[in-house]
Amino acid sequence: GYGKSKFKARKGSGSPGSGAPLGGSDPLPWLKLPKLDFVEVAGQDENNEFIVPPAPEVVSVSEQATIAKLESLSEELRLEIKKGDPENLRRAKVIRAELETLMKKTGFEYNPET
Repeated sequence: GYGKSKFKARKGSGSPGSGAPLGGSDPLPWLKLPKLDFVEVAGQDENNEFIVPPAPEVVSVSEQATIAKLESLSEELRLEIKKGDPENLRRAKVIRAELETLMKKTGFEYNPET
């Protein structure tokens, strides 16, 4: 066999059952595939046209900066709340007010579902 394999190389004249290597026009004569009228392809609609996904939203540099600031403030807010002592909770209220003001001013809103 090949490289310590238990499988033995096929030898013989090529007649069925002789162990000869497979060859000819049909390498797998015993395998019968179904005849299909069509094949569905993922991403095609009913008219066999590919669906083009929408282009990703282009976010301006100023929006990116606003998003980064909102994320930073929300992380600060989470940290202050997590500490839990009264001084940190007072700072958390100030951060929350700043966060809400920035969100109203820029038109962003918080959705806890996403």
